[in-house]
Amino acid sequence: MNFNINKCHILSIKNKTQFFCILNNETLEHVTTNLYLGITISNDLKWHSHISTITKKANSTLGFLRRNIRRCPINSKRTAYIALVRAVLEYRVIVWDPYHRGDIDKLEQIQHHAARFITGDYRSRHPGSVTTMLTNLNLDTLDNRRRPNTNIYIPNC
Repeated sequence: MNFNINKCHILSIKNKTQFFCILNNETLEHVTTNLYLGITISNDLKWHSHISTITKKANSTLGFLRRNIRRCPINSKRTAYIALVRAVLEYRVIVWDPYHRGDIDKLEQIQHHAARFITGDYRSRHPGSVTTMLTNLNLDTLDNRRRPNTNIYIPNC
């Protein structure tokens, strides 16, 4: 089997020592994060870099929808959001389920922007207005979608 040297890297997990590896007479590059099966894995085994990557992609897709379907009916916008944006936010979530409040809020913020886009209401800025929009659109929070059984105890690490 032949390996593409440009796609091979060294990702040391929580390792302070430096070592090198040679493949086909080329030294492999050390990286701090690497994409594997659509999930960004970092050397500290935290999900901040993965969440940043997917929120950037989801924001970009939401911007695309804003530019192209802004005059469509609410049901069409909602369907497009679920199919194109929320799918990105929930891809392989069973593996990388966030537990830090900052990461959870970063993901929820995308859905809040989407609710404003779907309803076309950018005026209201008080906190309860987005919650009302999400309820009216029948969109549960992403955190609740990740935890269908709310009786599960998850320790705060």
